[in-house]
Amino acid sequence: MLPYPYASLPLCVPSSPTFAVFDYRQARSSLAIPIELAFLATLWFLYLQAFVLHAFCPFCLASAAVTFVLAGLMVATTPGKPLSA
Repeated sequence: MLPYPYASLPLCVPSSPTFAVFDYRQARSSLAIPIELAFLATLWFLYLQAFVLHAFCPFCLASAAVTFVLAGLMVATTPGKPLSA
C-alpha cells in the first residue's frame, strides 16, 4: 500500500483543467462536455437542496463552487487565446 491515499491517482486527472485553461486544445476539447454536464448537474442539485430539502451540504456547495469556476474559465477563455495574454 502506498503511504499517501492519493498517490495512485494519475497526475493528469487533477491537472487537466489547468491544461484546458492554459490553451492545451486537446485537454480543452475533451473537458468541454464533462464540465457542461457537471454544471447542469450542479444547478439541479442546488435546486434540490434549496427548494426540496431546505438544507445545504457544505461539501456539495464546495463542489458547486469548483464547478462554477471551471465553467466560468471555460467560457471566459477563448480556444485560441490563453488566459494570461
